[in-house]
Amino acid sequence: MSKNTKTAIIVAASLEVHCPHCGDPLPNPWNESHLWTPTELNLYAGPGNAATRVCNACDEPFHIVAQSRVGVLES
Repeated sequence: MSKNTKTAIIVAASLEVHCPHCGDPLPNPWNESHLWTPTELNLYAGPGNAATRVCNACDEPFHIVAQSRVGVLES
């Protein structure tokens, strides 16, 4: 058994952006996929670029702000 067991590094290669009102996923503006890469999110709503969108499902406005911490949803 190793004396210096380390914790794995988890990297998010794709993201989903969900409406805070109804919970539906928001399509990304480049290819209408519900999956965004971290680069696409930073281009769209990176530091200093908070974006306002209207949900495609419920028509409510909300802000998208890139964050360095994320929540993990258990399915």
